[in-house]
Amino acid sequence: MFMKSKVLLALFLLIAISCDPGIGKDETQSPILSTFDQNSGLIILPNDLLKDPQTGKLKLPEAPGDTELTKEIKGFINMLDGWLVSQTITIPFEYELDKSTIKPENVLLFDIDIVGKSITQKTAADYYVLYNFSMTPADKPPYFITVKNKPNDKSGGMPADFAQGHYYIVAVTKDVKTKDGKDITENPVYYFMKKKEPLIDESGKSLTILSDEEAKMLEPARKAFNDLFSMVEKIIPEQDKTRINRDNLIAFSFFSIQSGSRALFNPASVGQVLPQPNDLKGAANAPVDVKPFIYYDLPLDETTLSKGVMMMKLTGGQPIPVELSKVEVIKENNRYKLQLTPKNPLDKASKYMVFTTNDIKSKNGVETAAYSTFSILRAKNPLITKVDDNNYTLNSPLIDSTLDVLILASKMGMLSEAANKNIAAATPEDWKTAYGLLSSNLVSLETLRTAYAPLFTGIEAAKIDRKNITALWVFTTVSQ
Repeated sequence: MFMKSKVLLALFLLIAISCDPGIGKDETQSPILSTFDQNSGLIILPNDLLKDPQTGKLKLPEAPGDTELTKEIKGFINMLDGWLVSQTITIPFEYELDKSTIKPENVLLFDIDIVGKSITQKTAADYYVLYNFSMTPADKPPYFITVKNKPNDKSGGMPADFAQGHYYIVAVTKDVKTKDGKDITENPVYYFMKKKEPLIDESGKSLTILSDEEAKMLEPARKAFNDLFSMVEKIIPEQDKTRINRDNLIAFSFFSIQSGSRALFNPASVGQVLPQPNDLKGAANAPVDVKPFIYYDLPLDETTLSKGVMMMKLTGGQPIPVELSKVEVIKENNRYKLQLTPKNPLDKASKYMVFTTNDIKSKNGVETAAYSTFSILRAKNPLITKVDDNNYTLNSPLIDSTLDVLILASKMGMLSEAANKNIAAATPEDWKTAYGLLSSNLVSLETLRTAYAPLFTGIEAAKIDRKNITALWVFTTVSQ
C-alpha cells in the first residue's frame, strides 16, 4: 500500500505548495485540491494501488464497518489478478463541483491493450459520466463522479464489460471546476505520480525534495502510471495536446482488468448462462451417458484440466467420486467448452454434482476465476435481509448493482419517459424501480445460495477452500 500516513500526505502538500510554481497561484490562499486519502478510503476506484506487487493480485483491505458478507466478497476479489469486468469507476471530491463541467471531454477514459499493443481513447458514445448520481444523492462530502460503460451491441442492454487483461486510465482534467467556478489543483500525490522523471536514483536516493523513504514508496506508482500514460500520449491528436496532457490532470487512476478465463455460470442473465445438464433448468432428465460441460470465456491450459474438476454421485448417502475417462476442451463460437466423459454409464435416477476449481489455469498461466454471479453464491453469509414483504436490505455494498439495473431498465423502456431517453434524468421513482428489480434478482440468488450451502460445506470438509471453487452444479439422471 502507498501513503498510509496522513502525515505523509500533509508533507506532500507542504512540499508541493512551497516548491512548485504551478501549484497554488494565489500565495495568500490554499489551493483547492483533488482528493486522495487512502486512510479514509477516498481514492479513485478501481485502482491498481490496491494491488499486491508481490503476488500481482488485488489486495482490498478490510474496513472497520465491513459486514461479514463484505469481508467474504473482498476475500473472493483478492483472488483475482485484476478488477472485475463490470466495474463502476468512482472519483471522490470533498466539495461540490460544477455539474456542467463534468462530461467525457473532461473526464477521460483510455483502454490500453499491452498484449495487442493498441491504445484507444474512449468517447462519449462509450461511457457515461455522472455527478452525485445515486439513489440517495449526497448532501455533504464526499461527492462522486461516476463513470460507467454504456451498453453496446453485445451486452444485451447491460453496461458493456471492460476487456479482460486490458489496462485502463481514467483521468480528470483541470476543466472540471468547483460549483462556484474555481480551479482545482492536483493533490500532491498525483503531482508526484504523474512526473516523467524517476523519484529515486539507482541506489534508492531521492531525486526530489521527498525523503528517500517517501520517494521509494511512491516510485512504483509513478513508474506504472508513466509507462501507461507514455503510451497514451502517442495517440493524442495534435489539436488536443494542449487539453489532454499530464500537466492538465488533477486526478487519475490506472487499473487492470482480471485476465483469467472465467467459468460461465450466470443464472441471473436473460439467457441463463449455465453448465449442462443442470437441475436449475427444472428437468431431471440427464441421460446416463451424458457428458457434462461448462463454458469458459478465454482459452485454457489443457495440461491443467484434470487437476481442477471433480464429479461426484450424491444419491445414496456419502458422496462417491465418479471416475472420468476424459476431460477436454472444445472451442465453440469463441467460447471454450470444458467437457467431462465419465468412464462408465451413470446410475439412473441419481443426483450428481460437478465442480471446478482454479487449479485449472488459463492459457496465459493465470488461475481461472468464478463468474461474478457465481462468486457470491459461494458466500457463507446471506446476501439480503428481508425488511417486509416488499423490501430488502443488501448485506454488502459490493453487491449493489442498482446503477447497472437502472441502465438496463432504461434500455428496456421501464423507467420514466425522460430516464428512458437519458439515464441522467432518472427520478427517485426510477431508482426505486431499479432497486426493486435488483432485490428480486438477489432473492432468487439467495435461494440458490442457501440450496448450495451444504454442498460447499461438504467440499470444505474435504479441505478444498470455497474461494477456489469456480463453478458448481447439480443434475439428476433419468429414472427409466
